[in-house]
Amino acid sequence: AGPYLSYATSVCIPQEDREGFIQSLNAALRIDPYANPDLTLSNMIMQRHSQWLLDRVDDYFLPPLDAIN
Repeated sequence: AGPYLSYATSVCIPQEDREGFIQSLNAALRIDPYANPDLTLSNMIMQRHSQWLLDRVDDYFLPPLDAIN
């Protein structure tokens, strides 16, 4: 989940890529945190942070123009 979260925060936010941000964070949430026992805690933390960011997407990006009207 970490690489998706890192991409969303370090690439998508500076490039103002709202859709890429949402897609990357959703990809992080689709990761099975139990697939690799050594990474379970890390993946769960990254997924929690990903959900937190998704819940606040409008804090990082302006809403789409069609949503303003």
